[in-house]
Amino acid sequence: MLESKRLTMTLCAIIAVLVVVGTGYRSWFALHVDFANFYDAGHKVRAGELNGLYQEGVLIEGKPPQASMYFNSTPLSAFLYVPLSLMRPEIAVIVFRAVCTALMFFGLLLLYREYRRFGELTFGSITAFRNAFLIAILLWQPFWNVYLYGGQSTAFVFLLLVLATLWHVRDNYWMATIAICLACSIKPAMAAFLVFMIVFAWRAYAARTAIVGAALLAISLVTMGSAVHVDFFERRILHPMPVETAAYWLWNCGLLSSVDSLFAATGEPVSRATRSAIGAVVRVIAGGTFIWLFIRSWRKIVRADVRRYFESVSAMIWAFLVIPIIWDHYLALLFIPVVFWLSAQGDFSKNGRILLLAIFALVLGQNTQFALTLNDVLRPTSVIELFGLGLFRSLPIMLIFGFYAINRERIIASYQAAIERVPANV
Repeated sequence: MLESKRLTMTLCAIIAVLVVVGTGYRSWFALHVDFANFYDAGHKVRAGELNGLYQEGVLIEGKPPQASMYFNSTPLSAFLYVPLSLMRPEIAVIVFRAVCTALMFFGLLLLYREYRRFGELTFGSITAFRNAFLIAILLWQPFWNVYLYGGQSTAFVFLLLVLATLWHVRDNYWMATIAICLACSIKPAMAAFLVFMIVFAWRAYAARTAIVGAALLAISLVTMGSAVHVDFFERRILHPMPVETAAYWLWNCGLLSSVDSLFAATGEPVSRATRSAIGAVVRVIAGGTFIWLFIRSWRKIVRADVRRYFESVSAMIWAFLVIPIIWDHYLALLFIPVVFWLSAQGDFSKNGRILLLAIFALVLGQNTQFALTLNDVLRPTSVIELFGLGLFRSLPIMLIFGFYAINRERIIASYQAAIERVPANV
């Protein structure tokens, strides 16, 4: 069935229709959540009202903002959204979605070009792999959540981390460093990815990160002044968004979604410090176990390019184990490591392929609109309901971690065998 070129045309047509509908989709939700947050940030920068960049609900040029939300990115990243503020929100949201679409699909095209040489070997033909890749895009709901939110900066980060991964494998460390640092400036949570790379590829990234980071900070200070940076540090680093706001299962797909949902929704008398301590312990155990597994396999790798691939893939998964809050659209980034597993599926055992299918099946349920509808229908309040729904949101990351833990040696062997048969595109 996957060999059919007619299936290719059908899948492309479905994706095209979904993209067009998603880009033009109009709703109150899209105009008043994430898009509105970015729109307001760009408006504040254009108006020169930087003192209000990290304040929710403040007037902009004497007018009410589009939304009252936390802006969590660095000051420099707000420049990305200035062009949006030049348009009416109803037009800007369509433009923003179109830009996000272009960025995501360019990143997906790069991944397809990189891994089709592997996929053709395990699927038997390039057509079969192409169809499997297109089906994977349709199933990976975090890509499609971007449209509900009116656009999301995750699309920028996705492309940057795809580029960083490809450049790292090709030992183009300067470009990889620039891409990772830019991704961190847009989504500071991705600093976890950078930390992993600095620790395990320190000769490539320690000095380069210091230079690129200093350059970006200098540009930001010169263009925006120091006061807004102090505000960012105080409001977003020292005093981040309250866990009660973000941890509820509707939004959080992290490891602790089930436990956090109980705390956030049932009003249990547990202090923020206790919640943070519980979360820190779980993340340290998960992250530490991952590092132990990674080092055991990493030390055995002889080929430098295989080692670099394994580093970048491992950094991505580790970051998702240690970041406290995983918004559902963040899961789009995990497509980067998973897509190789798809391309090499023929090299895994039957149980491995079943686990891979389970990952895609569960990610299919990570659609924001589906979660909102489920919440309206069930109106969960009991411990069992809240724990179960939170667990449902956490399972994709858990299964990806499980697949990596069980199959990491096979992942390394498959990648090495594939590049020995088909050299990488330079």
